[in-house]
Amino acid sequence: MDFKVYSPSYKRPGTVIAHHYMSELQYVICESQADDYRKHCPDKNLWVVPDSAQGNVCRVRNFILDNGGPDLVMVDDDLKRIAMWSDTTIKKFTEQEAYAFIENAFIMCEEGDFHYWGLNCTARDRGQYQGYCPFSFKRFVGGPFCGHHHNECRYDESLSLKEDYDMTLQVLKRYRWLLRFNFAFYENDFHGKAGGCAAYRTMEREHQQFEMLQRKWGKDIVKKDTGMGLRKKKGDPKIDPIIYPPIIGV
Repeated sequence: MDFKVYSPSYKRPGTVIAHHYMSELQYVICESQADDYRKHCPDKNLWVVPDSAQGNVCRVRNFILDNGGPDLVMVDDDLKRIAMWSDTTIKKFTEQEAYAFIENAFIMCEEGDFHYWGLNCTARDRGQYQGYCPFSFKRFVGGPFCGHHHNECRYDESLSLKEDYDMTLQVLKRYRWLLRFNFAFYENDFHGKAGGCAAYRTMEREHQQFEMLQRKWGKDIVKKDTGMGLRKKKGDPKIDPIIYPPIIGV
């Protein structure tokens, strides 16, 4: 199948690494930052878009959906690899294996009428993967690695810090299911980098965005993650919501 891999990137020219893993990937960057990115990336890895398409992760994601083709994957610019659990061991995908995996996922979407797909969000935690449930059809798909197959839903610009939770719920409302590979996961170098969403993420905004997401979908569907174990003891609850779609299934 013909598909594209895109990575929206904003004010992070010196820290992007995803093209070292996926050499055909294109960073989606705005015109005013293009020269800085060219110092670190080949031209083939850059898709330069108008400045007006950037500044909000939802806006640039929607630009990609509108202009990037019917079958595409969006990944974060700090993607290191994707991998999978095989019994109790981890198999890391080479670049070619990753592309083959993505192609197979889009074939499954075409045959199964899925419009949105993704991977397990919890890297390397074997306890988060139940071997009897290699796939799920209503669980959260994270923005750091998400596939769109003729997806007519669009990201809500007012929820730029919770856009992937909102997209998951939008897809489930419209199409009634999605495809998540629970046995496979992505690994990113998430922390300590400027730019991207870090340019406007604060704890106050995180809480505001949670409340907005909850008002949009309701308290029965969007709930707080109060934290467990060490997090709870440290008084450091998670800032991400937990979603409970009112759809029967896994």
